[in-house]
Amino acid sequence: MDMNRLRTNWIWLPNWIPEDDSDARIVYFRKEMMVDDALPAKKAIKITADSRYKLYINGKFVQEGPQKPLDQKEWFVDTANAAPYLVPGANVVAIEVLRFAASQNDSLYRTNTPVILVNRYIHSFETHTVCIDNYKGGYIAAMHLIEKGHRRIAHIASYKGTTPQMDRIQGFQEAMQCLPRGEYRYQVYFGDGTLERGNQVARELIKNGMPYTALFVADCQIAIGIVNTLREQGFRVPTDVSILCFDDSPYINQYGLRLSAVTYNPLSMGATAVDLLAQLMSDRLSSISHVNLTPQLIQRDSVMDINKR
Repeated sequence: MDMNRLRTNWIWLPNWIPEDDSDARIVYFRKEMMVDDALPAKKAIKITADSRYKLYINGKFVQEGPQKPLDQKEWFVDTANAAPYLVPGANVVAIEVLRFAASQNDSLYRTNTPVILVNRYIHSFETHTVCIDNYKGGYIAAMHLIEKGHRRIAHIASYKGTTPQMDRIQGFQEAMQCLPRGEYRYQVYFGDGTLERGNQVARELIKNGMPYTALFVADCQIAIGIVNTLREQGFRVPTDVSILCFDDSPYINQYGLRLSAVTYNPLSMGATAVDLLAQLMSDRLSSISHVNLTPQLIQRDSVMDINKR
């Protein structure tokens, strides 16, 4: 971000005129906040935007995020921890937002550029897609936990309403139906995909007596937050609670975790999307193409076979 912008009194687009509502624009929001000499250990900031944002505090980049709701009535909200960026006295919080015209209800509709969606689709928008078979991934995850004897399972999902999350839930629920009614407990918890979210979920489950023997977790950052908090509170993975992650990011290995995972080959997904884009740009595609990639189960050390207890 241009640092001079942080020192101006702006909100929205400087010198905004009605015509700016007819095309995509970068708009800006800025707010000053005072902080006492005693800096907080944590300071949560909630962010929602239409449709992508970058957050800065005192000129330092904090995080970015896509905010593309599936319809006009749904909004996603991210949480950022501002504490590491604060200083005593005056602080400047600035957000740079890519905004599309209000006259249309989805930014994907606002361009004639060819679009290929990767690892998601939108029901109301027909376009080319390259996706993991998230339904099958959820089914594979549930069957693995069931085969290991688990009947009380929490599904720690991320954003509610996104097609990857909802497809995984549907696949998981389908697999659970192989068990007699009343012999299992399955609960979905929605939220964002951050380490702090994992910490929060773990604390909540511990407070409630850890009513589950296994957790199926949406991605690696949530999983790392959960494992860190569980270990801090004396819980052992998988002896006390099993964890199965829908992700196999190298990020996990940096923390020395050997989590079992339902995963896919991201290089294959990227290569498939590029090949599809090349065909689309050279007019070699005569119809809408949907590519579903099959996920795989990788078994490591984080799921206990409680049948052997």
